[in-house]
Amino acid sequence: MHRELGSFSFDVARRLLKILDENSDVKKTNLATSAGLNYNVCIRYIEMLSILQWVEVNSAVNITPLGRRVYSRLLEQDDRIDNAHSGISRDQIATKKPDLQRKNVLANSEVKGEKNAPHVMIVDDEPDVALTYAGFLSSIHYSVATFNDPYQALRQFVSDPAKYDLVILDIRMENMNGLQLYQSLRAINGKLKVIFVSALDAAKELVTIIPEVGNDAVIRKPVSKDDFIKAIKKALAKK
Repeated sequence: MHRELGSFSFDVARRLLKILDENSDVKKTNLATSAGLNYNVCIRYIEMLSILQWVEVNSAVNITPLGRRVYSRLLEQDDRIDNAHSGISRDQIATKKPDLQRKNVLANSEVKGEKNAPHVMIVDDEPDVALTYAGFLSSIHYSVATFNDPYQALRQFVSDPAKYDLVILDIRMENMNGLQLYQSLRAINGKLKVIFVSALDAAKELVTIIPEVGNDAVIRKPVSKDDFIKAIKKALAKK
């Protein structure tokens, strides 16, 4: 099991990934200097990025294919934020694919439950599915955050790794699948409880790949509300 990463800043990680994306075989000292970081701080981030499998470290540091995808997605998110503040009027925004915008807004949302209720993160690239699961858990007053972009989910998780009692992951997602996201989340918080959902009967294969995941940690789609809630409560009850 991966050790926990502790404090982590996406801004610093993005700075390092940018340098590595533009250069290969970067020495640790050169990477620290180029990023404007204290050497020891840079070493800690290199270790973190290595655990996340975003970089590989030998005599020098190189970005991995996964690291390039992460960096690319971070840039895309920055572009979306810039576009949102670029002076486009509300009326103009409303005319651009309103149904898709509505789904994205709803899918990346958070509903607060009762005081001391479990906090659950749901990551599924189908917004309607994520919202359905969120509705199931909101009905029993859980606090639920939903994401249809695994990179956004990872970014939110990194900002507060101890916040979530359970993460529900779709296995098949574009750009970063549920298994890759799981490895990143567990690297940050080794005690995190995770449930996988899949349209395939993938329990046996998943347990082979990730031994710490039991058969009951995989929910097969489609799932009824009662069975879904039962599986979530069972996962949360485990020590």
